[in-house]
Amino acid sequence: MDASTPDPAALVDLMHVRCRKVHTPCGDGRMVWRVWGRGEPVVLLHGGSGSWTHWFRQIPALEGQYKLYVADIPGLGDSDMPPSGYDAKRLVES
Repeated sequence: MDASTPDPAALVDLMHVRCRKVHTPCGDGRMVWRVWGRGEPVVLLHGGSGSWTHWFRQIPALEGQYKLYVADIPGLGDSDMPPSGYDAKRLVES
């Protein structure tokens, strides 16, 4: 990165202000989703660590054609921890 490259955090902030933030129940807590675009719904789930920002470069390319529901999976990003632990079976249950 050089002086002409925008600050990555500022780019994430600019994208974040364009989304709608939605919360769904996750045990006693909540799971956080961000929604961009219009059209047929597409759900984007990041890998086993991180947050919605894993999809940062794809969101602008897809939001013009699809309504994107981009999750912070339970226990990561802004979502609360799942109530019964963090493995695949328990995560689905929550």
